[in-house]
Amino acid sequence: MSGSLRIQSLSMLLLVIAVQLLALAVTPAISAGDSRVFENPGSASNPVYYMLLILAFTAFLLLAIKKNQSWIVSVFIQIAIASSIYYLAAAFLLPIYALLAAAAALLLIRCYPEWYVIDGLGIVVSAGISSLFGVSMTAIPALMLLIILAVYDAISVYKTRHMVSLAEGVIRMKAPLLFVVPKSRSYSFRKDQSFLSGQDRTSPGPTPPLQPADSSASTYRHWGPCWGPTWDLCCS
Repeated sequence: MSGSLRIQSLSMLLLVIAVQLLALAVTPAISAGDSRVFENPGSASNPVYYMLLILAFTAFLLLAIKKNQSWIVSVFIQIAIASSIYYLAAAFLLPIYALLAAAAALLLIRCYPEWYVIDGLGIVVSAGISSLFGVSMTAIPALMLLIILAVYDAISVYKTRHMVSLAEGVIRMKAPLLFVVPKSRSYSFRKDQSFLSGQDRTSPGPTPPLQPADSSASTYRHWGPCWGPTWDLCCS
């Protein structure tokens, strides 16, 4: 393995670890709030609803890309980013400050979409989403979801290849949906005109960090040091 490839692999591993650690760190605060995705955390149907959300989200983006409506994709992704940051910040801040944090993140990514800005926001958004879904499911549904996502990821990349088409469309419009791992220190995502060639960077999707982080947050919430119904009392 070459030095450049080794650094890229290590960088992607660090992205996964960063999402994991941040998701675990914010889980107590998010768990103490009222935000939940599912009413019944132990329901076996939760992973099914999660997958339906992913399929609907993917189909919507693919249709917009096919119709050359890149602005719809851009707006939709920015709304998703702002919403995720708002819910994460609201676990620690007053709503007005959480709203300001979401607005600041949008302003930053629109005015200065450099690779480290995209990766930093990607880590925060992935951790927030993972924690929110994690506290909304018990460990068994979260494990079921992990298995379903792994199978879906393999099918969508290697069989139907619709995730490849989605990634290519997102990269072409430079939408902040993927992580960006540069191959050199001088790389600038803002100045990159190679688009699909990938000569100067690797663009992994958010799924690899999200998959294990959901299960980690769920396990920590329901089986962690403040296990079960004593969590809020223990961690307050």
